[in-house]
Amino acid sequence: MEAAKILDAYGSQPGFAKQQADARQAYTQAIFTGVPTYLRLPRNRWPKHWQSLYRDPLVPMLFALYGHPDSGGIWERYFEENIGKNGWRPVLKEIWRSVFYHPKMDLLLVEYVDDLKMAGPRENLDNGWKSISEVIDIDAPEPFGRYFGCEHRVEEGIKLDKSERPFNHIFSTVTTAAVAYQHRTNDFWEHDQRNRTWTRYHIYPRKRRMIPRDCNDVVPTHTFDPIRTTFIDGQDGPIVDDWTKVGALNQGGWWTGKTVFTYQGGASNDDGDTDTEVYA
Repeated sequence: MEAAKILDAYGSQPGFAKQQADARQAYTQAIFTGVPTYLRLPRNRWPKHWQSLYRDPLVPMLFALYGHPDSGGIWERYFEENIGKNGWRPVLKEIWRSVFYHPKMDLLLVEYVDDLKMAGPRENLDNGWKSISEVIDIDAPEPFGRYFGCEHRVEEGIKLDKSERPFNHIFSTVTTAAVAYQHRTNDFWEHDQRNRTWTRYHIYPRKRRMIPRDCNDVVPTHTFDPIRTTFIDGQDGPIVDDWTKVGALNQGGWWTGKTVFTYQGGASNDDGDTDTEVYA
């Protein structure tokens, strides 16, 4: 299904088209090469002279019949080997089995049992199907219809409003500005009462160094001392500076880590107990 959707997108490019076709009695086009297997024929399939000669005859299976566990793999190999003679090459064989590309004709092909689906430059489709039909018995190709249980409907000339375009939420200047200043719900504060520090953990990647006013929290940021200690994941040693000075915002590049602030009256408690609180 995933590969078929990729083909849909590939065939939606300007000047491209998509078609489908059926392989006739797909599996039985391939000679059975698995473990020797014998079949019991229904009596109505017996030749007339068998009636007086046999009681329950068995016959060898010569073609890859539907239902045999080896038939699917035998058909896949037969299909790949034969279309390969006409220039088709597998695409990401470990991930998408039975997906092929023809580099000269710039065509993409998906095969699922007996259902074939092809997309590429409109003027190359006829030659693409011809290269398949020379080695595989197929029906005449037709426009997209029902494939893999899905009905296809093609509409052209559709223009999306900017707000409906994919990833608009990322590239929109309005949305970007809003995200830049909203409360980071994945980040959190940790309050160490013994050492009188507030630590902001940055789970969500950011570019700027932390300014206490960045978050609209219940944390008493007005009590913070000017000294800020920034720990960046993957970087040796902290950055100690004054967050109240001009130019103390920029860091450069995306980063995660934590920022530690001390607050007024930051001497340690004398009782030796550690009292730590966490705030979302």
